Amino acid sequence: MCNCSIQARESWDKELNKYYELLKVKLPKEAFDILKESQRQWIFYRDKEYLFISKFFYGVNAGTMWYAVAEDKKKEIVQASAIELEEYYDILDF
Repeated sequence: MCNCSIQARESWDKELNKYYELLKVKLPKEAFDILKESQRQWIFYRDKEYLFISKFFYGVNAGTMWYAVAEDKKKEIVQASAIELEEYYDILDF
């Protein structure tokens, strides 16, 4: 289950990067610069949240089931951001 969540997270990360690159081409420079900075801040948030999730589910809760829960939580973070960027792109392409 952990490996499936990790693979899904990696797939969502590819989607996120795909839409980031598409927005880079479509957005005016000023708008993209703001998006670029917000993504840098999001990466900081993501990394801190990953750290917390790992500490919480690997340290606070006992049992191997929590490893799968933790990996799924990490996947959800990337998935939400990828969907958000896709929605921005779809609105531009409308």
